[in-house]
Amino acid sequence: MIPEGPGTLVLVAGLIILFIVAFKLLELLTQTFLVAAVSAGFYISIAYLFETVRFSLQTLIFISLIGTILYIVYSILAGSAKIASGLVTVPMILVDAVSRLRSHIRDGEKESDD
Repeated sequence: MIPEGPGTLVLVAGLIILFIVAFKLLELLTQTFLVAAVSAGFYISIAYLFETVRFSLQTLIFISLIGTILYIVYSILAGSAKIASGLVTVPMILVDAVSRLRSHIRDGEKESDD
């Protein structure tokens, strides 16, 4: 039998939110590892194709780290831009609604004057 009550609903909602956050973090972590692997593969291929670039493990780790840092910065900036656009949209909707209401009121005043 499932317990009832507001406490249970809050706990279930919290559990669902935690699952969503964990999934998003796991997705970010997986993509970060993929970017690190692609960065390392890029360096290995460049070192293999060109004789002027010497392969070293230290440089491989550095290139992977730079790729990872750039991807994380990109993810943070993209998420911040998404949040900011959402925050800007709400006041714009309110301003649009107020301006429509004002124009509707003005149109009503003009019709009553005629």
